[in-house]
Amino acid sequence: MAGKNLRAIVVGPDAERRKQVAAEIQLQQVTTVAELGAYSSIRQLKPGEDDWDVALLELDSDPELCLAVVQSISGKRPDATVMVYTTKDDSELLMRSMWAGAREFLTLPLTERAVTEAFLRAATRLNGREGAKNAGKVLVFVGAKGGAGVTTIATNFALALRKEATVETALLDLDLELGDMSVLLGITPRHTLRDVVENSKRLDRDLLMGMLSKHESGLAVMAGPDEYAGPAAFENGDLTKLLYLLREQFSYVVVDTGPNLGRSTELLYELAECIYVVAQADVPSLRNAQRYVSHMQRFGAGKVKLVINRYDPRKHEIDEERIAKAVGVPVDWKIPNDYAGVQRSNNTAAPLASRESPVSRVLAQMARTASGKPPETGTKKMRGLFG
Repeated sequence: MAGKNLRAIVVGPDAERRKQVAAEIQLQQVTTVAELGAYSSIRQLKPGEDDWDVALLELDSDPELCLAVVQSISGKRPDATVMVYTTKDDSELLMRSMWAGAREFLTLPLTERAVTEAFLRAATRLNGREGAKNAGKVLVFVGAKGGAGVTTIATNFALALRKEATVETALLDLDLELGDMSVLLGITPRHTLRDVVENSKRLDRDLLMGMLSKHESGLAVMAGPDEYAGPAAFENGDLTKLLYLLREQFSYVVVDTGPNLGRSTELLYELAECIYVVAQADVPSLRNAQRYVSHMQRFGAGKVKLVINRYDPRKHEIDEERIAKAVGVPVDWKIPNDYAGVQRSNNTAAPLASRESPVSRVLAQMARTASGKPPETGTKKMRGLFG
């Protein structure tokens, strides 16, 4: 049969539909290693269950979350086949599924011919895609409280990552009202995120690449709106499409979430390789950080990192041990307090990451870790960002 020797997982909150699909693929001699009633369960597979070749996910119960999971797992498992199944014969839903990375779109009730052909293609793809390139990684920065310094950290982290990883890197400002990244980088973008939102229906790789600005470091930048016209708004699936295109072209996509994303933040957290929660060592900020971290750990506890900005070890009111106790997780990174240096950098568009300082050293170590390199030790001077 078409699926002989293939191993599959079936995911969907609707138990009746899930069992129908599992029964149908069993006729193809496919081994079902897991049936999961929640999309999030795909991150908690038991030993043996994570060795799958085909994943079938139900679209109807929560299309947005389903498509986010599709994009996440298809990027990490390029040799496997992700299929979606639905009762809706909807051409727009089909296109969105394909954009997210689904290779097959199955309409219920299933027919033997459709299932046989889908699994034949899955078997062929598995045999022919060994060594395929993984999609780019999404690294997300979130502020626990307004004024935490997220944009400054995300911008300079992206510059450091471009230098340390020496691969194509993009920086995405998801502030839907007014963005600051272009000011911090000293660039004047011809296009901004508002142009992306307004042209989302015809957005493709070529159009997006033409909208990105280029920093002298080689970093590609999608800046937030630079003129106020009220908050822009992503329609269903538009943010997923944008991230899919960026991941297709760049090894790393660094995201400053910004406010007003609404439900889109959930999709962003699902797709993220790493979520940096930026807070300061004060009670309101740490209180918010604890709530953010607790919520985001649902998307994978290992991907959430706590960053304390403007950290001053000489101030003992709230030390590192108390911070960890208050938030519920250890501190992963401490950005030194350098208010004067940050203000000078922001006012002159001379990035912190481009010069030697305690702040730039921590950013470089964060970037090295994100790129899979071991941390540098000793007192070796950091080279210039652009030299």
